[in-house]
Amino acid sequence: TLFRSLVLAIRPFSNSLEAVLFAVAAVVTLAKPRWYRWRVSGTLGFISAIGIWTRFTSALLFAPLALRTLTSALNFRVYPLASSILVTCVGVSTFVATALALVALDTVYYKGGGALVEVLMDPLNAYGQLVAAPYNSLRYNSDVANLASHGLHPRGTHVALNAPMMFGPLVFFAYTAVFGTLFAFAFGKPKAGHEKGEKGTEAGADHPGRISLSSLSPHPTQRPQPRTSQSSRSGKSARAARLTLWLVTVLYVSGLSLAPHQEPRFLLPLIVPLCSLFGKQALKTPTRGLIWVVFNLVGFAVFGIAHQGGVTRATAAIPTIAANEWHRTFAISNGGTMGGPDAADDLLGSLETASRST
Repeated sequence: TLFRSLVLAIRPFSNSLEAVLFAVAAVVTLAKPRWYRWRVSGTLGFISAIGIWTRFTSALLFAPLALRTLTSALNFRVYPLASSILVTCVGVSTFVATALALVALDTVYYKGGGALVEVLMDPLNAYGQLVAAPYNSLRYNSDVANLASHGLHPRGTHVALNAPMMFGPLVFFAYTAVFGTLFAFAFGKPKAGHEKGEKGTEAGADHPGRISLSSLSPHPTQRPQPRTSQSSRSGKSARAARLTLWLVTVLYVSGLSLAPHQEPRFLLPLIVPLCSLFGKQALKTPTRGLIWVVFNLVGFAVFGIAHQGGVTRATAAIPTIAANEWHRTFAISNGGTMGGPDAADDLLGSLETASRST
């Protein structure tokens, strides 16, 4: 993940913070910490609120994690219904409390403390007085005329261009797994190489990248050997985690593809599920490792140096250009007399010409 980390993740993009928040939430939810599920749900609600207030698209990332937390509570052997209700209430209440705090902070920042006091005194007329960042962002991005000022793209740009450009070999493995799963469902038989793992075990459950939907498969296979209860629970948890990461990937790409404005950096949070699902495959052999290193180095050179190198140099040169043009323009105004009436217009024209050449 060299060039994404060194080029995109360290920049003050909201996408960078979105990716970090999702990574933390994924660890809390999927890494089987020694926490009760209600603690996981509360932490997830807190992080989700901050993530959605960072970018409203974060809802597509956190929704599968919330679903995973709820289903794990429903699988409790003792009082599963009560556990799921507790998990839901804690998660929702934490999310709402954090969201209200963020709305209050934004309202005070943009409209002053008086606006918040007025809302508290008259809650029925709160609409239009409070500042809700996700709502404002969603409303802005729902208008194609607004997006046109940033550039419009075909809705398949993320899938066809941005994802391969951002993640390279990881996307190749992801697309292969998707087509393999679709082939298995369409023809009722896994593709060659997917039916057996390297050690002769079922790869549909243990393969690190394949979409594991054995419970929905039209031809489920039986395990050749019984497992202990501990290893069985561990395998089931790993399959559920992989399925959650797959759901995150598909849901996020699908949601972002609905908007006609699509930039590569929007996909930055997918570095977490893609590396988790296919990181080992990308480095499985020396050849794959070499391809991975070359891809990242090329991406680093293109996006980190060449892509906006001219912008950086031009920005750094502006003070010198402005000073030179200022003195030159005033020197030649009115036959060499400093400060003629047309000096300002001449200066603007000179700066425009100099900036184009630079």
